[in-house]
Amino acid sequence: MDNIILLRGLISHSPAELAPVIHYFEKNYIGLVDLEDENCSRVVPEYPPSYWNLSKRIQKGLPRSNNSLEAWHKSLSKDVGSHLDDG
Repeated sequence: MDNIILLRGLISHSPAELAPVIHYFEKNYIGLVDLEDENCSRVVPEYPPSYWNLSKRIQKGLPRSNNSLEAWHKSLSKDVGSHLDDG
């Protein structure tokens, strides 16, 4: 629900030129309002907030990215590569 409140604020404070970008974001990341539904619920977007919203991770003190995993993988790849070069 916070995403919808933030989206409404963004829409109300953005110039008209950003309307296509905001529409794209709403369609793919928030979900458009289903006008055929009497409750005006939203259609499930292609990338729902559970895929990209980091607020719960931040609240739990968890990393916002996988940079530490990427660094570990790079280090491992170099180590394995050096052993393969020896043989």
